[in-house]
Amino acid sequence: MNDSDFSDLDDELEIFQAVATYESERDLSSSRNRRTVINRNTFGAQNCLFDDYFAESPVFPPHYFRMRFRMSRSLFLLIHDAVKAHEPYFI
Repeated sequence: MNDSDFSDLDDELEIFQAVATYESERDLSSSRNRRTVINRNTFGAQNCLFDDYFAESPVFPPHYFRMRFRMSRSLFLLIHDAVKAHEPYFI
């Protein structure tokens, strides 16, 4: 074997090591970034929100809605109605 053969072999070995390192890091980072799925019971939360602020006799008075959502209940309902009128998905 001559020097160029060893050089080619060294180059191939470096490439192999670089690829192996990249794949190893990629596998570790993808498993590290996985998040646990949490069931947040969105339908129950929606019902609770309705009962708290929009029911016939709401749990909280209107000024609590303003404190929590930084807008009046009437403004929220105007935005709600405009979105429903513009986008059928929200009906």
